[in-house]
Amino acid sequence: MPAPNTVNTNPPPNGNAKGPLESTWHICYATDANYAFLAGISICSICETNSDALGIHFHILDNGITDEQKRKMTELVTRYARDISFYPIEAPMRELMTLGAKSWNNSYATWARLFLGTLLPAYVKRILYLDSDTLVLRSLRELFSTSISAPLVCAAVKDCCQVLIGPQRQEQVAYYNAGVLLFQLDRWRDTRCEERLLQTIRDTNAQLPCVDQGVLNATLAHSILSLPLACNTFSFYPCIPWRWILCIYALTPSRFYPEEEYNRACSAPTIVHMMGNIAGRPWESGNTNPFTKQFRHCKALSPWADEPDWPHIQHWGSPLFRLQLALYRHAPGSLYCAVTAIASHLRMKSLYRMLAKKGLQRYYPSRIP
Repeated sequence: MPAPNTVNTNPPPNGNAKGPLESTWHICYATDANYAFLAGISICSICETNSDALGIHFHILDNGITDEQKRKMTELVTRYARDISFYPIEAPMRELMTLGAKSWNNSYATWARLFLGTLLPAYVKRILYLDSDTLVLRSLRELFSTSISAPLVCAAVKDCCQVLIGPQRQEQVAYYNAGVLLFQLDRWRDTRCEERLLQTIRDTNAQLPCVDQGVLNATLAHSILSLPLACNTFSFYPCIPWRWILCIYALTPSRFYPEEEYNRACSAPTIVHMMGNIAGRPWESGNTNPFTKQFRHCKALSPWADEPDWPHIQHWGSPLFRLQLALYRHAPGSLYCAVTAIASHLRMKSLYRMLAKKGLQRYYPSRIP
């Protein structure tokens, strides 16, 4: 395990406690220099909305964060009387690259969440992993009180895009988004989850869709507890009615969430995941994201208040995306929904053909949705 660079960190005396008895909440990010400012703003949102927490210890898996960025993170956390540790992970990420691991948005840091049991100290028994592009808008107390009973090893929110199913799994089994993961890390270690994940990476040459998220689902989906949708609400959800989500992604309510829960998560999310889609992301110029106001509030409170917006919404260069955006803004909703559903279906068919060519048929359903 890499030696951490630590500020104000003493392992809590009951650091292995579970649920509501835990005095220190452990929260982890994996990031590089490109996305460190987003992780910092996310940390600020946690400190602002969870001021009553007895202790919060942030664990940063560092895949090339600059010294200046680490200084800003440390300054931020110290201001709120919280703790922070940094763990260099560039060497283990290079090892994964030798197994065929691909980057996601030009970053390999995403893979690190699969190996928290090895990368983090043994006293961390339960930890919340968050993607850098998340924003916490409410207390995390209920989430940290979630009971994860054996044989389950972590908890996550079901993804609207059911990308793949996994070996010998029934088609009704959910597919989980890895942007918010609550790990029961002691059981994760005891059941040797990381060895199983590495075996899937070797068996597939790391070719499953959505990089580490695909590996997690293909290997451990039956060991994941389903969390409420409010714990990982995609930021474009308030822009799209529930029935459109079911149509676009060929879902049934049992594979996703009921309409009442969807609407509740859109209006009062605990954690927002800044997925761009038709609204763009809050740090992109020209975005219409419904959570831009909350993002800018936290940004203004952080050491990144002067960070400029990215110059344009990502993916606007795609002709298909421009068509979908135009339909969403100017055409009847039924037309936008139909065209987007067809595009989603064609992408899935193409994806499954690609997997079949690579001999990975067992990682997707026998019938294309």
